[in-house]
This record gives sequence, C-alpha cells and structure tokens, in this order.
Amino acid sequence: MDPLRPGTDTEEYKCWAVNSRSQRNSIFAMNHPTHTTLRSRRNWYIHSCYTSGDYKSCLAAIEEELVACAGLCEYPIYCKGLIMRHQGKVKESLQYFQAATSLSPHNVLNLKQVARSLYLLGKHRAAVDVYEETTKLGFE
Repeated sequence: MDPLRPGTDTEEYKCWAVNSRSQRNSIFAMNHPTHTTLRSRRNWYIHSCYTSGDYKSCLAAIEEELVACAGLCEYPIYCKGLIMRHQGKVKESLQYFQAATSLSPHNVLNLKQVARSLYLLGKHRAAVDVYEETTKLGFE
C-alpha cells in the first residue's frame, strides 16, 4: 500500500482523490491557456501594433483574430475601424464601429466612435443623436 495514498474504501481516500484531480486540473489549466487568455494576448498584440503605428501588421493580426472568432470579437473590429478612419476611409470605419456596437450595444466608446464617423461624413444630426444616446448610457 502506498503511504501517500490512503485505502480506497475510506473517506480519506475520497478526499485525496478529489484533491488530486483538482490539482491536476489546475496544473493543466496553467499549461494550456484558455480561449479567453489567447484572445487577451491577441488583443494585446493588436493594441501594440496599433499604438506603434504598424497598421499593416495590425490589420493582418485583426484578420487572423476575426477568422478565429468568426467575426464576433469586439476589440479587433473597433481597431480596424480606427485604422480605416485614420486612412481616410470614413464610411468603412463607420461600418466597423457599428458592427462593434452591435456586439456590445452599451459600450459608450463604440457609440462615440460611431458619432465621430457620422460627424466626419457630414451627418451632423445623426451624430448628435448618437452622442445624446451615449449620455443616457453614461460617460467613459
């Protein structure tokens, strides 16, 4: 009989087995990152490329992430909208910000970017309406 392992018919063994399983699961979790962790890393990389002005690498990383998450990732869409607007493609940027808003309708930052793009397109009344909606949701 293993001195570190109690007899299988005892209550002590049941506790030992549960604890061993929990430890194995936590070790597995540390060595195998979850989708959330991977997405956070990718978002960090996208942010890093965007803030350094490396838009080509940023767009490539965004496309990879959008394929990986079937287009349901808010932050890459938001960043792509920023890049499109920076490149002068305001209509495209508006579409990306609206897509990000549809994924997270209560995110004030997305709504503010929608309003900004509308303003740049000369749709001032629509921009004011969106800004008013953001004040109802709160400030960030």
